[in-house]
Amino acid sequence: MNHRRCVIGLCVACVFGAANAAPKTPVSIKSGFHTGSSFRELSSVAKRSYVAGFVDGALVAPLLDAPKGEIRWLERCVTGMTDDQLVAIVEKWLSENPVRWHESMNILAFVALKEGCTK
Repeated sequence: MNHRRCVIGLCVACVFGAANAAPKTPVSIKSGFHTGSSFRELSSVAKRSYVAGFVDGALVAPLLDAPKGEIRWLERCVTGMTDDQLVAIVEKWLSENPVRWHESMNILAFVALKEGCTK
């Protein structure tokens, strides 16, 4: 499970790096390991691992040239939170947005945390 968490984290770092840089051309974000639907079917432990890996990857996005300032909102939000709290934010967002369950979870997790953390 730690290997999967590491891979997910690196994929997320790529997403943050690509999504938050000021590109001169449009950015294409690749699909991740899960969709919203498949994430919802994961066990509690797997959900916690996925979201923790997502956050870990996002926090190292500056290593891939994402501007450090673009993830400060996430750093402020997750400091002191447990993985259970992060999963609750993501699950709440998913339950309120079933029309997007077919989309890639790496994007949905980003949107869920961004909206949940900046309210």
